Amino acid sequence: MNPWETLLVLICVLKGVSGLANIQIRLVNYVNPGGNGNNGHPCDGRWIFNGSPCDHNLILCLDNVVSSTSTNRCAFGRASTGEISNADSITFGSRAGRLQNPFTFRVTSWPGSAKLKVRVFDVDDNDDDFVDYMQKVLALAPSNSPRTYRVVVKHRTALSIDVRVYCDPNYFGPQCTLFCRPRNDWMGHYTCNGNGAKVCNKGWQGQNCNRRINICAPCQHGSCNRAANTYNCACHVGFTGTNCERDIDECASNPCLNGGHCSNFIGNYICLCHAGWAGPRCNEDVNECQHVTCRNSGTCVNSPGKYRCECDAGWEGTHCDVDVNECALGHPCNANASCVNVPGTFECTCSDGLSGAACEDINECMEDNPCFGNSTCINEHGSFQCFCPEGWTGDLCDVDVNECEADPCLFNSTCTNLNGSFTCDCPAGMQGTYCDVDINECAADPCVGNSTCVNQEGSFICSCQEGFEGTFCETDIDECASSPCVNNGSCVDQVGGFTCDCQSGWTGELCEEEKDECEGNADPVMINVHGDLSTADLESFNNTLRDVLTNMFLISREDIHPVITSELWTDPENQPMTTVFVSAYAQGAQICQDELSNIFSTTNVFEKTLAPSASIVYEQSFSDGKVGNLHGAAAIETKESWLMSRWYVIAVIAGTFIALVAISIVIFKHRRRPKTVVIAGRNGSLYRNGSLTMPEDTGDENSAIASLSFDNVLYTTFQPQSPTPRSEPTGPEPTDNDNVCT
Repeated sequence: MNPWETLLVLICVLKGVSGLANIQIRLVNYVNPGGNGNNGHPCDGRWIFNGSPCDHNLILCLDNVVSSTSTNRCAFGRASTGEISNADSITFGSRAGRLQNPFTFRVTSWPGSAKLKVRVFDVDDNDDDFVDYMQKVLALAPSNSPRTYRVVVKHRTALSIDVRVYCDPNYFGPQCTLFCRPRNDWMGHYTCNGNGAKVCNKGWQGQNCNRRINICAPCQHGSCNRAANTYNCACHVGFTGTNCERDIDECASNPCLNGGHCSNFIGNYICLCHAGWAGPRCNEDVNECQHVTCRNSGTCVNSPGKYRCECDAGWEGTHCDVDVNECALGHPCNANASCVNVPGTFECTCSDGLSGAACEDINECMEDNPCFGNSTCINEHGSFQCFCPEGWTGDLCDVDVNECEADPCLFNSTCTNLNGSFTCDCPAGMQGTYCDVDINECAADPCVGNSTCVNQEGSFICSCQEGFEGTFCETDIDECASSPCVNNGSCVDQVGGFTCDCQSGWTGELCEEEKDECEGNADPVMINVHGDLSTADLESFNNTLRDVLTNMFLISREDIHPVITSELWTDPENQPMTTVFVSAYAQGAQICQDELSNIFSTTNVFEKTLAPSASIVYEQSFSDGKVGNLHGAAAIETKESWLMSRWYVIAVIAGTFIALVAISIVIFKHRRRPKTVVIAGRNGSLYRNGSLTMPEDTGDENSAIASLSFDNVLYTTFQPQSPTPRSEPTGPEPTDNDNVCT
């Protein structure tokens, strides 16, 4: 190898190992349900007091698949969004905080898979609150297409990203380490395919496509005319094709006549003729009679392509050498006489019982009765026949018939032959001469219990009642042996059947039907609004509710379907009131009443929608959809002085100085805030500026326990409750007494 070739190989090796892989990540959206930290408290508050949404900082670390949970040391790259303020649900655009979105990690080679680790903090002015840690293994193959893959990384919160892996230009392979750059110079003449392999240009060959091809080499049976980078083959006689590679088939025109077979040769052909024909193309008739002799005085007659022999009587065949068998062409001899063929003619030979030239019949029964015993002799032409009595056989009725050979005994009985007769030894259950008479075993009542006996030939069958089996129906069937109950249901065997004890959430005979978890909890949520809502208000409420449910369930907005109706009425003071009934469906499944009520309580959907409408004062009551009909614990808020707010209580405890600061903040930020008073009731009626009236206590647990009156009622709400999963109930159903003193 010369120095230039050595240098070329060294350059190719160095470039082959310096390839780069790119992992491009685009942040799509991030959702922190409830805006809580990892400890369950709001990011900017404590317990139920939430000052504002979280200020998230997302740290993304791309590391080896086998690695720790640390996001400080990242084998393939690390990125941080920085603070994204006041957002519990983030949809990313062209930037994600301080990051350009999408962003790319570059590595010297792609290992085939990597672990994406995401750690989320809430950025405060003191310490950063830990929100969540989540991870996902990305197993992707490099691709030069712009297609990305949607990946959801989640734990308590969820981050959706689009990711793709691609190689730098001129790098290929599953690790982006195979280098190939097209060129057309002294070092090579090639392009690169999708796998990074070199594809030589026309006229070049070799590992690096730097050896010129002899373009005349393909020319096989002809002379080559070369011009620049092309050539032309002038074919020899008998050949054709671009490279004179195909022999011309002279037999293609079917030159051989009269069925002759054509055999092709280089530049020529030969005809193999059928018998009777000759010549180069099998077109000359041969006179076979010059060489053929017809035997037994036969005459030869020639015709085109063949000949025939015309034979005298008594002979046949191609050359009249086959004797005609006159005995096979009818019966020239008298009845019962034997015909014997001889060359060219035949002779008659008489059998026993026939005599004379015409083979006349002899009556053997008249001369001496040849039949034995009580058989009857009948004379026939040229012979006689003996008719035997039952049990005997043979030409002369002298042979005892073995009746057992005909297997006359039925049902596997044993046959014993006797002279002129037989006997059958019958098995159990059968009787008669041929063991063909069935014995009725059912007369002895062999079947157990209430089963039915069915008599059969030589036997019987017990038809068992449901749940029993066995020859005599003596065995109880275990229906649970086949595990008929599904979805972890427990099978209980019973006589003639079984029952299934189903797990929670399942019902049906085999526990095959999923329970409707919203049964008894499917009524719409009712919201009373002080005022007349416009169509625009209801449409705004519908859009806000869809946005909240979309972020909460992390599904497409098109899969959320709220159902909202309204009803206008007046309270006892003739003030207009609007009752809004709300139901919602996620991917076709109904969101239960208690879960939808909790969503209203925790996300303030209606407050956010009507916040710009200062003139509308609204009431919420999550009930069975009937106006004023409340169930369970309700919260009544009345217009009171702001001095009863939680800020004032905290100010008193903290001291006079802190109280003054807190009061100033409350006056500036919150203006007037209502006081909350909790009452208990069942099936009462609530009216604005009226009273919550309940029936007198009759001792019945379904009657009311109190009669309460309130003035200046502002609005009512149920106490917030956590959403209850539809498929896995968390505890027993509450009783009536559980709601009495809530």
